[in-house]
Amino acid sequence: MEMRGDDDKERVIGLIDMDCFECQVYQRDKPKLKGSPCVVANSKGRIVSVNYEARPAGISRSLNVSDAKKKCENLTVFKIPDVLGKPDNSKLRHASQEVLDIIKDYIGKNGRDQMVLEYSPTDEFYLDLTNHVDHELQDRFKKTYYGMMAASQIFPHLIAIPLFLYTLLQHSPFAALFVCLLIMPRFLKELKSTRERMRLHCGASLIRRVCNEIESKSRMTASGGVSGNKFRAKLASSENKPNGVAIIEGNDFNDILSSKKIRDVPGLKSGLGEKVCSTWGIRDIQELKKYSRDELLRYLEDDEVEKILNILTGTDTSPKVAKEFSAAIHCRKLGDEELLKLESALMNYLPKSSQNTLIKTTKFQ
Repeated sequence: MEMRGDDDKERVIGLIDMDCFECQVYQRDKPKLKGSPCVVANSKGRIVSVNYEARPAGISRSLNVSDAKKKCENLTVFKIPDVLGKPDNSKLRHASQEVLDIIKDYIGKNGRDQMVLEYSPTDEFYLDLTNHVDHELQDRFKKTYYGMMAASQIFPHLIAIPLFLYTLLQHSPFAALFVCLLIMPRFLKELKSTRERMRLHCGASLIRRVCNEIESKSRMTASGGVSGNKFRAKLASSENKPNGVAIIEGNDFNDILSSKKIRDVPGLKSGLGEKVCSTWGIRDIQELKKYSRDELLRYLEDDEVEKILNILTGTDTSPKVAKEFSAAIHCRKLGDEELLKLESALMNYLPKSSQNTLIKTTKFQ
């Protein structure tokens, strides 16, 4: 299968992924609890976030609060309050906006306004670093680390040139041609790989600086991933958590993905991944790779198969030009009782003169 698209070889996408975002938001209000195990749960006792200190005790989002406390006696539980029977995520949205403002401010101050930013839904921030990387490498190639890295990667392969000439003089043109065919493809491949490696390292350097800025101003840590598209950047961001940055080169993608469990891969962590595991009784990506498109279509829908194949090949079909969008707003029709509660809540914020003009309705069509 084709392992990557041509466009991804030139593009550099970075992801800033907040570490255990919900836990950090609630925990930073109580600095004394920093470094201690904690979870965030909704009013029904369902855990929605687990910090890294709590995970060694076997606590995960599949547990409820009562079971989690049995596993860890000193566990701190933060509860998301309800408003009109629904979780009030305003605290998380405000923290997300705070992080977004920090990123935008840092990008603007450092003259990188041309950088495209996308965030989804509250704790992931994608940056298209392509233009920044091109400018950075053109500007500083001869006098920075990137130039030295290129030389160190390519120099060992330059031995192909004198070896080719020596063989030509000492033996025959046919032997020289054999040496050329044997060594030069490797040299050209390394030259191409070095260019990609430099671009990704340059992007990772900026992501690291942005993460440091976030930690300094918000007291929350973030991890970063850099690669040729958003999916690979997302996969890379999980390689060095928490508070780390990682890159995935095109040549390394297949090995990294093959080492993963199905339920650990972005896009397969919940519904589709669970369906695949239960249908074929498998757990590893390496096992999933053995099935052909036709075998997958026997039990899965066309769009599900297409998604799996895109994941296995590291292809990202989402738009290359990202746009900003905020957290999803879920809408539903309110019942009579809920509308009355909403009306009562609004009355508390209105001056008395306005309350008298408000028409109170007890029946809604």
